[in-house]
Amino acid sequence: MNKSKIKKQKQEEQATDKLIILQNKSVSELVLRNMPNEDNKNVVDYQRIVVPQTMRSIYWKYFGFPATEDSEIVTKHKIVCLICRTQIAYNKNTSNLRMHLQNKHNQELMQLELETPPKKVVLSQPTKEKRAQKRLLKANSSQQQQQQQQQHQHQQQHVYTANLDGTLHVDNDYQYIDQNAIANFDDNMIDQPVNVVMKNSLNDTTTSTSNHQNVEFIMTDDIQLKSNNEEKTIIDAITSFIVMDLQLPGVIEGRGFQKLINTIGGCDIQLPTKEQIEEKIIPTKCETYKERIINDLYNIDNEIGLTIEEWKSNTNESFFTFCVYYQNPDETVLEIKTLSTLHGPIDWDENSWNNAFNLIINEWNLKLDNITAVVVATTREELMMALKNRGLNVVPCLLYTLELCAQTCFYDPDVEKILQKCRAIIGNLTSDHSAAGSLNLQEQLEQELTVNGLVMDYPSIWTTTYNMLEQISLRRNIITSTLYNNEDDNIEHDVPIITDDEWEKIDDLVNVLQYFKDTIMTLSEVKFPLMSLIKPLLGQLVETYLKPQHDDNNNTRKFKANLSKKLFEPYRDTSVSSLLKTATTLDPRFKQFTHDNEDDKNLTFIPIKNMLKIIIQKDTMNNNNDSIKHECEPPTKKNRLQLMFGGIVSPKSTKMSVHEKAELELQQYQSEESASLDSCPIQWWANNISKCPNLTKLARKYNCVPACCIPPSRILPEIQIIYNTQRANLPPNIVDKLVFLHGNYDQVSNIII
Repeated sequence: MNKSKIKKQKQEEQATDKLIILQNKSVSELVLRNMPNEDNKNVVDYQRIVVPQTMRSIYWKYFGFPATEDSEIVTKHKIVCLICRTQIAYNKNTSNLRMHLQNKHNQELMQLELETPPKKVVLSQPTKEKRAQKRLLKANSSQQQQQQQQQHQHQQQHVYTANLDGTLHVDNDYQYIDQNAIANFDDNMIDQPVNVVMKNSLNDTTTSTSNHQNVEFIMTDDIQLKSNNEEKTIIDAITSFIVMDLQLPGVIEGRGFQKLINTIGGCDIQLPTKEQIEEKIIPTKCETYKERIINDLYNIDNEIGLTIEEWKSNTNESFFTFCVYYQNPDETVLEIKTLSTLHGPIDWDENSWNNAFNLIINEWNLKLDNITAVVVATTREELMMALKNRGLNVVPCLLYTLELCAQTCFYDPDVEKILQKCRAIIGNLTSDHSAAGSLNLQEQLEQELTVNGLVMDYPSIWTTTYNMLEQISLRRNIITSTLYNNEDDNIEHDVPIITDDEWEKIDDLVNVLQYFKDTIMTLSEVKFPLMSLIKPLLGQLVETYLKPQHDDNNNTRKFKANLSKKLFEPYRDTSVSSLLKTATTLDPRFKQFTHDNEDDKNLTFIPIKNMLKIIIQKDTMNNNNDSIKHECEPPTKKNRLQLMFGGIVSPKSTKMSVHEKAELELQQYQSEESASLDSCPIQWWANNISKCPNLTKLARKYNCVPACCIPPSRILPEIQIIYNTQRANLPPNIVDKLVFLHGNYDQVSNIII
């Protein structure tokens, strides 16, 4: 480092406490920090509520910025609700506005969105080119037109105003003054360096270079990130880190994280702020990829499947994530797209869910006629009724159903006491080093115990509770000798004692729920766990594993009876049962599974045959239209073979009826051997499209609906814990965007910011 740089650095460190007089008079608002004030907060009066012309969202109808009688905005850091006068922070987006209306003024929100529902306009390429030309013409317009436009904007500065007086509490470290106050500001008024932030400045602010070292500048809202490739790569990697791991954007402001980035980068990297990530980078990625998905869904003619998963945040608020499943033509993969995540208050009625579903349908260009079924992981009756009233098939998520059934066993009063004792024992072993050492020593003697450790459960995921019971059952003798019979004074003896009856109940519960765990492991190992798996898996559980045996004790019989009843209860609806039966019949792995006898087999194929006739009839009509077009064309010249044998009458070609074609394809499908259990039904139908072309189209209708709401990659309990914990920690203002980007990361990662 040369002497000039060292000198400059010393000058900056020895900066005096003076305020820069800004030369740019267009700056309308400055924030001064560290101003001395005896009170903790300042009180600012306002007489009106105004909304600037640039605020075009429909939700601004019920909000505005506090202003003076002359409609001069006092501060843009807070906004006021016109209904209840609540003051909320303004985050430069409308997420918290809508959230406030949703939680406090739900009726006004529904009425507002019904009157002017937000729509996503999909622009064609010609339209985009025309708009680009218009923008170019506007940029080249004369200076006089620009001045007239500025004058007009000045005259109509606000969309609307409302007379509403009140007071606003402002934190001690922020005060708001205009440029006149800046010019008359006395250096003796401050004891500490002053931080200056320029808000919404239209032009670059020029400052006195002689006093530049006397002020510490805070980053402005519209700061431009460095354009060098190294820095852009690091910023992209940080964004991917936040999206992939569902991290809070504020993580980048931590000192440790910044030191890590600077160490890896090898230089002083200008990191984006938390606000820039939340308000610019993440929304840009969302809008870019969202437009692609909307266009893709709009152009899909095939059937689709929807999933709705309910989950809880750290504040115990319910959120609902919508996903869509579909198969592209001539492809043998199932596309999965995460759509929207919305907050669903517990007091939402059927009408509220109708409005919410309308917004989802309109926003993503979904066609109701193309939705085969909606798989739901929730018990909200109002939501399911809103879907059923639209004529949609609502299928309970298999994974969610298994979870509810297992949880009913854990909610049994006797089992709850056992679980409390098990958790207390594990907690004692964890905190007592002597007991833990004794346990580890004995575990090493038994090799099977070293595979899975003894850890406390995560109650919201039932498989972790099962694993805890299973592992504690395997260590019964070790735990008894370590905690109850050890005379070492270092080992505490005030741990709960599990009686012999309780040990027996643990073993019985583990043995019964083992079949549920096997079912879940099956779902996690299948590439595409489709709806056609539900009926075979339920049948296998109830008819084989949960069927009472002569050597079952009372506990086992009780557990099996309760589980069997709870397991079939969500699927007893006639329409759901018929849907699952058809899907299973069209799965080449289980096409004979649902048929107890020949009569039942014929009854199953009747609705399939009727649907197949409709497909064949449409295909025939399309072919006839093509034939009419060909007949209108001029006849082609006959070749010599036609001339030589033209006099010989050829036999008339016999045309098959629609009924005969349907019968033939069904017979062809039934005559084929069942596919292996490890094969993919989507791939099987693609390979047999020449044998059953119309039946293949029908099979696609059912092959787009999954068996459960979450993908196989998230079924394993250890992965569920990590994902659920990260997702539950997301704040409401960015949860929709981050869950959207995370769910579609493989496609979004290619988008350039």
